[in-house]
Amino acid sequence: MKTFKLFTYLILGIFILGSCDKDETKAMLGANPSAPVLKSLSAGQNIVFTVADKGNTFSFIWDRAKYGANLAVTYKVEFDLKGNNFANAKRLVVDGKDTLIVKVPDLNNLLLGLQPDPEVPVKQELDVRVVASANNAAVAELASTVVNVFFTPYYEPIVYPMLWVPGGYQSASGYGNDWTHATAPTLASKESDGVYEGYVYFDAVANFKFTSAADWSHTNYGVGAPGKIDPAGGDIPAPGAGYFKVNVSVPDLTYNMTKTEWGLIGDATGSWDVDKNLTYNKTTKVWSITLDLIGGKYIKFRANDSWTLNYGLKNGKLTEGGDNILVAADGNYTVTLDLSNAPNYKYKVVKN
Repeated sequence: MKTFKLFTYLILGIFILGSCDKDETKAMLGANPSAPVLKSLSAGQNIVFTVADKGNTFSFIWDRAKYGANLAVTYKVEFDLKGNNFANAKRLVVDGKDTLIVKVPDLNNLLLGLQPDPEVPVKQELDVRVVASANNAAVAELASTVVNVFFTPYYEPIVYPMLWVPGGYQSASGYGNDWTHATAPTLASKESDGVYEGYVYFDAVANFKFTSAADWSHTNYGVGAPGKIDPAGGDIPAPGAGYFKVNVSVPDLTYNMTKTEWGLIGDATGSWDVDKNLTYNKTTKVWSITLDLIGGKYIKFRANDSWTLNYGLKNGKLTEGGDNILVAADGNYTVTLDLSNAPNYKYKVVKN
């Protein structure tokens, strides 16, 4: 019985101490804590970034939140489309300061993430605010008044090292004449490290090669041992008909090819479990589907009814394993997925 009473007193003591901690925090705070005030932007301001701004910085300045207590505070500058209530907000975070200085390319990439087509950026009206978060769970976040501003980011394509994939399959597969570099699909090395990837459609089962330039005068890679390429090797046989993700490592002289069928998935389609199948068009080189989507919810693209290979958004670009893609409003849409220009993959969600 004594043990039970002691245990009970311990529990009550912990509860009372916890309550006292919360009450003490509340007592320390001023009667009317005030939110931060964003000062460096004004309503209706029009900000346009261009490639010429790449070496510049952009500053956000605010008055700090006032809690009436000495608390450690983190500030977040948040952006979202006007009226979206920050449901798909992009954020920049800084500890304890009243100024955030960000490089223009970093801010530009964040803004591209809110664009309907990051490769063709347009002027957008955005909601911007500063949110203060104290390091105490008993203290609620304080958000500044929302400022509506216009931002226009820029898009700058990057030229990556490439491999060309000429072969006897081209004519039947929508890539111009057979064995013609000018119209052959290409693979790209995103990190410029000799590791390449891209997508190739084979409507005909025929041979091909990888070439380091758009001609036959430079290094050409043919077939080697299984899974290997060889600069002195003969033609590589196509793995079969279909749409293949192709990976090549020149340093290791290896390659692999994965057949893919693409689908759209997400709660905007009605399910995160069942894909809506896309159809490939060898003339336009894109996958597409027309369907009804639910606004305020999300989609992603995935291959072969599996999460092993999927694409979403990261820094405004369609990226393997990227974030979910927001659908703005209910409606009937045509959705396209274009993987023909590695690694500048892109998509469109167009309301009909």
